[in-house]
Amino acid sequence: MNGDVKVLDWMTATSGNSCGDVARTLIVMRYSYLPPDMLKATKLLIQTVRKAFARFYLNSYIQLTKTSTESIDKWLLPVMAARLVEGIPEPKKQFLLRKIRYKL
Repeated sequence: MNGDVKVLDWMTATSGNSCGDVARTLIVMRYSYLPPDMLKATKLLIQTVRKAFARFYLNSYIQLTKTSTESIDKWLLPVMAARLVEGIPEPKKQFLLRKIRYKL
């Protein structure tokens, strides 16, 4: 180390199945809240970029770890449900609830 102080916040750190972590990352990348008053062109650009980035992330992870898409997909529903209590904006909660109902 170069002598700089580093602070890590481990308060909510957990250990578990890495597919759950990948599912959470995908949900955050794919469905992060965009304000309704955002310009349509800006919103479309952001949605297009994050969709491509999420696809690249997932494909890279699967290629590097030899994990199946199905193994990650199994975690999407429980991770979406867990996100509901993470202090996300109400419109985001409603969006996730619709996604959860659809998956059920």
